[in-house]
Amino acid sequence: MTEVHPSSRASLRPLARFYFLAYAMVGITLPYLPQHLKSLGLSGAQVGLLVGLGPLGTLFVPPLWGYLADKTRRAGALLSLASGVSALAFVPLLWASRPAAIAPWLALQAIFGSPVAMLADSLTLEKVRGAGGLYSRVRLWGSLGFIASALGFGLLWDGERSAPPKVIAAAVGLGLSTFFASLWVRGSAAPRAPLRLADAAVVLGDRRVRLLLAATSLHWMALSPYHVLFTVHLKDLGLPPSTAGIGQAVGVAAEVAVMLAYRRLAARIPAPRLLLLAFLASSVRWLLVGLSETALPLVAIQALHGLSFGAFMVTAVSYLAAIVPAHLRATGQAVYVCATYGLGGLLGVVGAGHLYDLWPTRAIFFLAAGVELAPALLALALPCTGARREAQAEVGFETAP
Repeated sequence: MTEVHPSSRASLRPLARFYFLAYAMVGITLPYLPQHLKSLGLSGAQVGLLVGLGPLGTLFVPPLWGYLADKTRRAGALLSLASGVSALAFVPLLWASRPAAIAPWLALQAIFGSPVAMLADSLTLEKVRGAGGLYSRVRLWGSLGFIASALGFGLLWDGERSAPPKVIAAAVGLGLSTFFASLWVRGSAAPRAPLRLADAAVVLGDRRVRLLLAATSLHWMALSPYHVLFTVHLKDLGLPPSTAGIGQAVGVAAEVAVMLAYRRLAARIPAPRLLLLAFLASSVRWLLVGLSETALPLVAIQALHGLSFGAFMVTAVSYLAAIVPAHLRATGQAVYVCATYGLGGLLGVVGAGHLYDLWPTRAIFFLAAGVELAPALLALALPCTGARREAQAEVGFETAP
């Protein structure tokens, strides 16, 4: 384990604070924004379309910000710009209640919010290279921020419409705090080769990459009802919002535990088999969510998030790094993010929203359990290529919360 000198550790503290606050805001918007939109009287289809603006931004926007960061060499300043406008985009939602009034501001939030994780990750990886230590030690603070806000807000919010809306007020407050924290984060990410369509075509020419992206996109689609409808589902069951907060906290805690144990897991289990485990565990998770009606089992089931997200995300990126040529890894990562979190997320949240108007939420989770069997079959087709040591040791990844 690399020892980090105290002065070097101090240089990473602004990034740790930024991650804590940035993901604390995600801990409010991800689980509770859909329920807020439902409380305004919007249909499931309208909620799905509005929430789908986030994945749509992830599909198209981050490469443009990456180009700006490389061109200007001012990634820190761009991080402040992105986080500041992202926070201010929520302000008009304190009064907006109609889809036409909400959509432009969520679109603006997607444009400026979607590159925040990418810019922060790039700056952190560059700082870690210079200071010593591990990326995961800094990124861990983001998970802690998510747990704190998701749990704390769930205990305080009653799930009902209020003026001003508590969800939006909390998002604005944490967003502005994130902006101020970003002012202490400065530096520039290491220059990267620009993303070229020809390089993307070379990456996609590998059958293993195509199988992996098909599996990860389908899995993220199946995960989307949890992002959009879990809090709504609990309210439909007559359970308090605190149940959602506690469940989210249990899930992220399990995610952190799996990430910390990942090196040992990867040394014993080939990446395709870890992905198979993650997909099968997710199928069981959604089946149990659909079958359960009381708080205790619904909270306990969320411990499987450690496999659904933690093991899935790190394993997928590690396997991708092992099968893509070294000079094309950045392109492979960009294609992965766009396909999985962009396309898969967009289809998943929009589809879940539309199905909510037609089916009970438990039926949607049953469908998600069935969909998870498709990526499980694709994982069986992936060759158990020995992952490279550097891919297992420390993965630099860009995530969608």
